[in-house]
Amino acid sequence: DGQYTIYGISPGTYYVRTENNGQSNYVNEWWAGTASSFYCSDAESITISDASVSGKNFQLDMGYSISGTVYKEDGVTPITEASIGIGVLKGDSCGNNTWIAGANTSTDTGIYTVYGVPPGTYYVNTDNQGQSNYINEWWGNEGSVRDCSGAEAVEITAESVTGKNFQLDMGYSISG
Repeated sequence: DGQYTIYGISPGTYYVRTENNGQSNYVNEWWAGTASSFYCSDAESITISDASVSGKNFQLDMGYSISGTVYKEDGVTPITEASIGIGVLKGDSCGNNTWIAGANTSTDTGIYTVYGVPPGTYYVNTDNQGQSNYINEWWGNEGSVRDCSGAEAVEITAESVTGKNFQLDMGYSISG
């Protein structure tokens, strides 16, 4: 029915944010008084002193998705032996950025879909999550790139974006 309750909270001051767990295109937002906001800078604190607090409602915006396939370095064979993380970041690809949303590839198909992305300009990268020797790379029009300075922006305006494929190189490991 859309209601939520967070239990077991100690007295203190908190910020509350939704999390769609990659299951819908509703944008994750912060509680911000009479509204909710995508931006953490708009978030308002909630103080709990000696009683529970209620009426902290959200009004979530609908976002879009970014999808594609993660291929091996041949550009044809999907990576299915490992789940590769996908991150959508706002800001500068090489430093000052904020993680917006993420997903993992299907180990059956190598396909990913990141849900709940609001309109804007983003960079998309992979994360092998320490589970494989595939090198983490950034999305680029001519194929994925290792160097963040070669990353190309993905623009979302009024519809979901598809075909943001990666072609990951194989790397090596260090052990001890």
